[in-house]
Amino acid sequence: MKKNKIRFNFIASLLISLSIIVFLFVKVPLEGVLKSIGRADIKIVLLVFMIATLNNFLVSAYRWKLLLGKLHCDISFQQALLIKLGSNPMVSVLPFRSGEFFKLLYLKETEDLPYSKSIISIISEYLLNIIVLLGFILLGVLIQLFIGNSFFISRNLNISCLCFANFSPLKYFRYSRIKIFLSEFKKVFKKDVFLFTILYMIVELITIHLLSIALAIPIPFYKILIFMPVTILLANIPITILGLGTREAAILFFFSGFGLKQQLFSLGILCSFIEYILPIIIGGSVTGYFLTKVFQKKNEGFIS
Repeated sequence: MKKNKIRFNFIASLLISLSIIVFLFVKVPLEGVLKSIGRADIKIVLLVFMIATLNNFLVSAYRWKLLLGKLHCDISFQQALLIKLGSNPMVSVLPFRSGEFFKLLYLKETEDLPYSKSIISIISEYLLNIIVLLGFILLGVLIQLFIGNSFFISRNLNISCLCFANFSPLKYFRYSRIKIFLSEFKKVFKKDVFLFTILYMIVELITIHLLSIALAIPIPFYKILIFMPVTILLANIPITILGLGTREAAILFFFSGFGLKQQLFSLGILCSFIEYILPIIIGGSVTGYFLTKVFQKKNEGFIS
């Protein structure tokens, strides 16, 4: 029954992604998008790929290692990197981030870390990301006001609030457990973890800015500070696969005044490919080894 539900959710998410993308291609001709991508500065695109890969795995893995250390689970950087790489395809593709379960299983079988603490480590990652993204939005708004531009947030406020409400990790807790989570969260909300979260998220925004330069789209960085965090949060609502379709539609909507539709659609496609699809391909190369480590340890425990 559970397998059928997962399969149904996956197919539904895939169909929603495909429907949005097909709709966007009706509005934005494929030929124009291909020409726009073809004219992109390949040197900048390759630079973005290298930066994004290092950020998605090395920075992310080291931050998680630090975070687990605050919960008294000291794993090596190599272990953290293996977990991030190996679990990434499952976390990204399975509905509702259910692939995160394999991280919990690995830590339980190899480090005997209670599920409660590993769950807190994962939810803390998401919550830290949200806090930093909301901070970037505020910073972008302040910069825009400082340079003398008026700012109308009414059309975006409901979207961002709705996104936060849907994506907030606290909804996964019963009320009785919120206090426990908050007390544990205080342990991980340390300066080094917070700084690495800022680094991780700002690099993602910088890669978008570099891609916009590669496509000759003149988007001011403070606009990216305001609207890309909203785009990231919207794309993480678990209704599509990898945020495909949602991300591209949001970029077309929020940055409509800065470039042609085919350029903005190209920006969304390149962002999805470099930040999400390629990491799955790279991570897939070690997923088999990662799962072998998990279930081999589990089987050994069962036999003994």
